[in-house]
Amino acid sequence: MMSKEEYVKHLIKSAGYSVKSFAAFIHIPYTTLLGMLKNGLGGAAVNNVMKVCRGLGITVENLIGFDGDAQGLAEPFYVNQHERLVIAQYRSLSEMRLAVDTILGIAKVSHDEGGSMG
Repeated sequence: MMSKEEYVKHLIKSAGYSVKSFAAFIHIPYTTLLGMLKNGLGGAAVNNVMKVCRGLGITVENLIGFDGDAQGLAEPFYVNQHERLVIAQYRSLSEMRLAVDTILGIAKVSHDEGGSMG
């Protein structure tokens, strides 16, 4: 069984952050996040719990509903700032999509799905 706090730590690590770097990413003091993870999320300020969930790509409901079993739970899909820029450019340059898809080896997959990858 995994506690909600251990689950959050797992998601932070899975996203490629340390607790300290994740705190900076979501704009809360490191000591605040550390306290939440050590003392329990239940006593934390709602605003801070919301920031943690948003930063992890999960809803507060996902966290509340977590029953201690991380098996079978889909990992949130993380996109960093650089990847967001690449996606934005990809979407804005429709004439280049086939070339990019071909280079990436996904031309058949993305175009079989109507050109939409998400």
